[in-house]
Amino acid sequence: MKNKKLKIVISSLYFQPDHSGIALYSTDFAKFMAEKGYDINVVTGFPFYPSWEKKEEDKKRFFRSDIWKGIKIFRGYIYVPQKVNTLSRIIQEISFLVFGFFNFLRIGKPDVIVVFTTPISLGFLGAILKKIFRTKLIINVQDLQLEAAKSL
Repeated sequence: MKNKKLKIVISSLYFQPDHSGIALYSTDFAKFMAEKGYDINVVTGFPFYPSWEKKEEDKKRFFRSDIWKGIKIFRGYIYVPQKVNTLSRIIQEISFLVFGFFNFLRIGKPDVIVVFTTPISLGFLGAILKKIFRTKLIINVQDLQLEAAKSL
């Protein structure tokens, strides 16, 4: 019997080609795990950070799948506000969670889900998917938006 590759789904609002903040952690982790031979799938949005603007070709798309360095990337629509405030960030997070949920369903049952937050609500989605798929969940908290909200 052949050894089964461990199927890991990594989810992050920010991923390659975004090139600062949490994108660095989620991208490097995915690359490292793929290099170790794991079956890596990423659930993310369309790139927009740090410019806060999506590419023209991504603005009217709801889903796209790519392969990058052996990593399967499932991108879903994400609302990117022109003016960033509390309400627009909440709408952005909800858009990511909704389309991210459907991307998780497209991928199917993983052995492990790894979530890189912010947003912290992504951890809640991970917990729901852990129950649905009966799998393991790892949440990597990179930033607490509560502190950022207070400072604004």
